[in-house]
Amino acid sequence: MQDFRVRLKNAPAFKAGMHRDLRAAQLRRLLARTGAALRRFAAKAVLEIGTVFREIFGKFRRWLLLLLLSLGGNLVRNESRLLADRRRGRHFLIPRGMTFREAAAPIFSKLPNHIRRTLFERARPRASRLVALSFIIVLAVIVMSSQFSGLAVEIHIGGRYIGAVEDETVYAEAATLTENEARRSLGQLYTLNLVPTYTLGVARTDEILSAEELSLRLFEQIDEVQELYTMTVDGVIYGAVTDRAMVDDFLADYLAAWDPGEADTKVAFAQHIEFEKKTVSLKYYMEPSELIAALSGNRTEAKTYTLRKGDTLANVALRNGMTLAELVALNPGIDVNAVRAGDKILLNESVPVLDVDICRLETYNEIIPYPTEEIKDKTLYVGQTRTKQRGKDGEKTVTAYVTYRNGEVVKREIVTETIITEAVTKIVRVGTRPRKTGATGTFQWPTSGVVTSTYGKRPSRGDFHTGIDIANRKGTAIYAADGGTVVLVKKLNYSYGYYLRIKHDSTGYETLYAHCSEILVEEGQRVSKGQLIAKMGSTGNSTGNHLHFEVIKGNQKIDPRPFLP
Repeated sequence: MQDFRVRLKNAPAFKAGMHRDLRAAQLRRLLARTGAALRRFAAKAVLEIGTVFREIFGKFRRWLLLLLLSLGGNLVRNESRLLADRRRGRHFLIPRGMTFREAAAPIFSKLPNHIRRTLFERARPRASRLVALSFIIVLAVIVMSSQFSGLAVEIHIGGRYIGAVEDETVYAEAATLTENEARRSLGQLYTLNLVPTYTLGVARTDEILSAEELSLRLFEQIDEVQELYTMTVDGVIYGAVTDRAMVDDFLADYLAAWDPGEADTKVAFAQHIEFEKKTVSLKYYMEPSELIAALSGNRTEAKTYTLRKGDTLANVALRNGMTLAELVALNPGIDVNAVRAGDKILLNESVPVLDVDICRLETYNEIIPYPTEEIKDKTLYVGQTRTKQRGKDGEKTVTAYVTYRNGEVVKREIVTETIITEAVTKIVRVGTRPRKTGATGTFQWPTSGVVTSTYGKRPSRGDFHTGIDIANRKGTAIYAADGGTVVLVKKLNYSYGYYLRIKHDSTGYETLYAHCSEILVEEGQRVSKGQLIAKMGSTGNSTGNHLHFEVIKGNQKIDPRPFLP
């Protein structure tokens, strides 16, 4: 059997049949390619002709339509039927009740007589009318088809088809739009490094791209940016991921861990967290696990700290995990050797990247601070005050939504308030009587309080006391014992602390006020008798809040008590 097949394939007749089949297949392929080429050529020719006619049609639309319709009306010679159709609403650019000739009359009347007779009034054989009607139909089809397709410029980048536009200027405009958008996404200047290739082609009208549409396609060719789910915390981009599901689960679990599960309690992130799918620079790209790790960490934040008694910058820095140099750098201009209790400084504090606010509905009692009312009194000097009625704080019950963050209250929203005890107003008489400038020659008590040490030798301490001590609360007002000029203001004296001296004009007397917490006048300033000049404190060599008051004459410190009323 195998030998028979070999002999059959080698037979001349068999080989001749194979050659005929091969030539027939090649001929069919050639005809197919030729037909396809002819169809493409015909399509382009039609489009070219259509483009020409479309331009003419756009400028002379009504005139051409009237011309075609009028020619058709003359050739068909059946205007009565057309008129009947128009009366039924079947009309095209021709007003109701008019024939084609009537509608075209304003235009045709301007044509030369021999042209008008040749086109519309000369009798033609039936064959001529059919040829003319066919030409009109073909022309109309070409004009109408050209409204939906046309020549276009096809753009290829790196051998890849991008789209079709009307001309090359559209690409230039789209490239500018793309660079501006890339600049916004990358946060830096960007130049589009794409080399386009232009070819002439055919495209449907709805396939031709505008500059904005082409810009979107060009943007996809940029390797430095990508459309990702971008996460921002208070407007700051923390990262961008391709899939946000894992991050969403982490955020939900993070909140759940802070939720105490109590009634009337809500938990929420203190920061504004937002996910948005947009095109951003790839420098923000992270794996979901990397973004979760970043959100789980801490950030450094500056906080205010008030120095307490005994604090030094060195030990405050040590307690907060900082070096003294870091603390000084965070507080430029601070004097390491001149800080004191009450001063405020900035410290670095490590806090979570994500803060959680816990909001609870709470009921608690709250003090109502008493108000103060001032009454003018002509019997008192300016700067003098007397309490007519003591104030008393009130109390109320408050129900409010209280928001906690890191254990501290950051917000209260009052729901209801119920007053338990009304506050009693403090009434103070304020002097309006003008003071005489200069010394009066008599002294008044410089402050109120208890005399705890008098002038003279103190056996218990083995020293000589050069004045009298008057004790009271910190911040108690200190007044000038008489009018005069402030001749000395000193701070941080080892013995006297904050103190000042007043020279009482030509009387030859001076007074000294020591251990103040605050001095309210300056050197060279004129003061009146009873004017507020300082506040009581315990600065310098002091065992408690008091005023050390001295009377000096000719550099000799004398007993103040005989000079006081």
